[in-house]
Amino acid sequence: MVRRKKLRAGAGNMSEREKICAVAEVPADGAKCVTLGEREFAVIAHGGKFYAVENFCPHKGGPLGLGQVKNGTITCPWHRFRFELETGKSVTNPAMRACGRRLITVGLSTGFARGRSRRR
Repeated sequence: MVRRKKLRAGAGNMSEREKICAVAEVPADGAKCVTLGEREFAVIAHGGKFYAVENFCPHKGGPLGLGQVKNGTITCPWHRFRFELETGKSVTNPAMRACGRRLITVGLSTGFARGRSRRR
């Protein structure tokens, strides 16, 4: 379940933790795409942790949520650009970051992934 009521209309920014989706909806070592406000995010499960990035590769706009999750990274399916899940930094081109200027921190609470964005 995705809740949007605490978001500012159209902003897609979270000022406090919001329910993003049920933990069971996110495949292990995979991603689930969710929409918050007007923005789409990929919620990623890997190594017992949850992460979220904008579902948009800064290289050519590919859908990161459809990429392969492996060894702490997600790989864009279009041109194989890789991004670290912990930092959003590109392994392929360190000048690039997934998720623009905001990093989404994800925590678990009563079976739901909850997220909060913060400026880098």
